[in-house]
Amino acid sequence: LSNNNTLWCASVIALSFVALLAWVKRGASPAAHWRHRRFAALMVPFALVGTTLGIAALGALFEGHGKFVNSSTARLYVDRIALEAIWDRPLSLLIGQGWGRASEIILVHLNASGAVLWDQSWDGTVRRYVDLHNVILESVLAAGVPAFLGILAMMAMVPLYARRGL
Repeated sequence: LSNNNTLWCASVIALSFVALLAWVKRGASPAAHWRHRRFAALMVPFALVGTTLGIAALGALFEGHGKFVNSSTARLYVDRIALEAIWDRPLSLLIGQGWGRASEIILVHLNASGAVLWDQSWDGTVRRYVDLHNVILESVLAAGVPAFLGILAMMAMVPLYARRGL
């Protein structure tokens, strides 16, 4: 089994939302089918935000424990960096800072991570991050809040327009 705390956290949260959806849908008439699809589409943003917050909480829980930083704490460091980059340029909430700039943003705002950099417990100084591992912050930093809303809408379309038998 994997020792990746982020994977376990995301799996538990995602399965919780699937279980909630199955519980709501049980015993439903065929006429209620569209109502359940709309409910599933509304659950997409909550699942995405819930998973992101759950991973951040797990990272905060494990921060400072042990010699090496686990994956959820490393993601927390990168999230702090992304939030600092947004705080540094508030206009990026509207227009973004451009796709593919994760490596540059991490290096520019490395101090905002809160990580102890001198003991090399986090590989943020030597590893080349090609993305932020967070779809919310990545889309907001790249193209602003409108891009994030577009990604949410696209993800919500899946349950809305899935075939009936699925």
